[in-house]
Amino acid sequence: MKKKNVLLIDPHKLYLETVASIIEKENDLAVTGKFQSAGDALHALHQKQGEKPDVVIIDADMNEETPAGINHAAYITRKYRGIAVIVQSRSKLASFPLQARKANISGFVFSDCSNQVLLKAVRTVAAGKSYYAGEVEDVVSRYCEFIQSPNDQKMFLTRTETDILKWKSHGFHDNEVAENMRMGKPVFELHWRNILRKFDSVNPLEIVRMAAANGCFEPPLTHSW
Repeated sequence: MKKKNVLLIDPHKLYLETVASIIEKENDLAVTGKFQSAGDALHALHQKQGEKPDVVIIDADMNEETPAGINHAAYITRKYRGIAVIVQSRSKLASFPLQARKANISGFVFSDCSNQVLLKAVRTVAAGKSYYAGEVEDVVSRYCEFIQSPNDQKMFLTRTETDILKWKSHGFHDNEVAENMRMGKPVFELHWRNILRKFDSVNPLEIVRMAAANGCFEPPLTHSW
């Protein structure tokens, strides 16, 4: 069986190497290129350097000037018909997958997804199908429900963000919340920055009060989970 070739584009070397090691362990997949710059990756594709990839995985949040990573993904999708593109993002914003779907990009996953989800995404898009991970679909669905219900005053939060605020409302500190939710500190900090942005505040007490006023803690936290 011929292996499916995967090209990786991500500005973070550690993440790049981690994803490459996951893919290389699979008998039906191979990594044919690793780039920290989208420009370098596009140059290699233009010059037909190396084996043509079947799948490209690109970071939505490329640390470059314009165009952003998701625009690179759209360009590859338009330019190279035989290559499926998966966008991965550290930011759990509905706008990114909505843009990706509008641009006919094949797949979308969040950076903290499981190995199983990542590999399923690769194999699905390599087979010519679309794959938007379950958590991605959940974020988009909740966002769409929010904007279609103008009378609903509840703040739009992801499930993870809501759970973080529930723990915070019970007086747990950041490290304790991260430990209770079994997430690394960098992942927790990413979610917390999103919460700060959504509430336009850096005061945890004020954020918890605003969340409670907006009904974010319904149903109430129970100790069974």
